[in-house]
Amino acid sequence: MPAQQGTLTTRLRVILVGVILLTVIVVAAVLPAAFQIRAANNELQHRWFPASDAARVLLASLVDQETGERGWSCTSRSGTGAGGPGRCTAPNAAVDSR
Repeated sequence: MPAQQGTLTTRLRVILVGVILLTVIVVAAVLPAAFQIRAANNELQHRWFPASDAARVLLASLVDQETGERGWSCTSRSGTGAGGPGRCTAPNAAVDSR
């Protein structure tokens, strides 16, 4: 009868060492790429964030100006709106103000 190759404890140790080595190899391969991606992302954010922020502020200003102009055109003719109390019949008014 052939001798046993190893005990269960020995085989489990070998498997555990193999898993740990494989984990270390994968982490060592992935970390440099992750740091490169993070650096590239930071560079893009620093380059484009001011423009993105300015565009967001410009859009908010446009909406505010449009709302003010619509309100002025609705209330400037007779104080209560050209179409009577609570109504706006300005040519560009799309919303009933009731």
